[in-house]
Amino acid sequence: MKYAIGDIHGCYDDMILLLQKIEAKDPQAVFYFVGDFVDRGPKVLETVYWMMDHITEDGKYQSVCGNHEDMLLEWYSRFARWWYLGRAKQPDRFPGTYYDFADVLLEHDMVDLQAVKPIIEFIRSLPVEKTILVEKESGNVEFKLAHAWYPRRSDLSEEQKREICIWDRDLQAKGNPCDDYIIIHGHTPTISSYGRSGGAPGLICYRRNAVNIDGGCTFQWHYRGYPCMLCALCLDTFEEIYPFTLEERFHMLQSDLPEEQIRENLDEYKALYLKKPDPFRLDMLKRFGYLSN
Repeated sequence: MKYAIGDIHGCYDDMILLLQKIEAKDPQAVFYFVGDFVDRGPKVLETVYWMMDHITEDGKYQSVCGNHEDMLLEWYSRFARWWYLGRAKQPDRFPGTYYDFADVLLEHDMVDLQAVKPIIEFIRSLPVEKTILVEKESGNVEFKLAHAWYPRRSDLSEEQKREICIWDRDLQAKGNPCDDYIIIHGHTPTISSYGRSGGAPGLICYRRNAVNIDGGCTFQWHYRGYPCMLCALCLDTFEEIYPFTLEERFHMLQSDLPEEQIRENLDEYKALYLKKPDPFRLDMLKRFGYLSN
């Protein structure tokens, strides 16, 4: 079966646990990542090297490019110029990245063109979107996988399409007006106002014909009132898969609190966000043949 996985941001251990959990039940699983491997998390390089070793265009592990990878492409031109022209005269002028990838390179003594170039070449090889078809008895279900959003217009230039797929979040909250396909995206953590305005913050959230699978895993120690999970969605069944149960996650993130308080916080979260089925999810399940009407 086919599985889409949200923004990882260096949460390598959570990623491996999630993959193992899925593959233990489905050894033939095919995975689609929405990008954003780098920045913020505890094991950025481990995540990047895993991606470089496993991601292919049409194999078991596939991915699109995220905006954090896209920022590294822009940074690389400045880094390469400094490497060739400035490092001997101004070694302390090593160009920083907007987030912490440059700091990771410094920490691992990787301020070297030959070390960085393969990472950039890998990022350049990533597409900005993928179309995924899932066979159902009622017909094929078409998914559009992109990091941020999928453009509806067909007359856009490649540059305009790339900008929307990687960066645009303007329409995420409203959803996808096209009933022909479902957009799978990340980019906006569901612990933000996006999730709190409808859905379960820190888990997968739904809008019309669109699914946000960025649970904000990298923020787990900053927003301990939400589960902040790395998210996977099975495109064949619409099953949500996470590396931990909610109970495990709340106990993990709130281990300094008394057991009774953790239980109260978990019950409050469930009452606020999980008491009723999500109407957007139910609508997609019915219309695309996952449930009988």
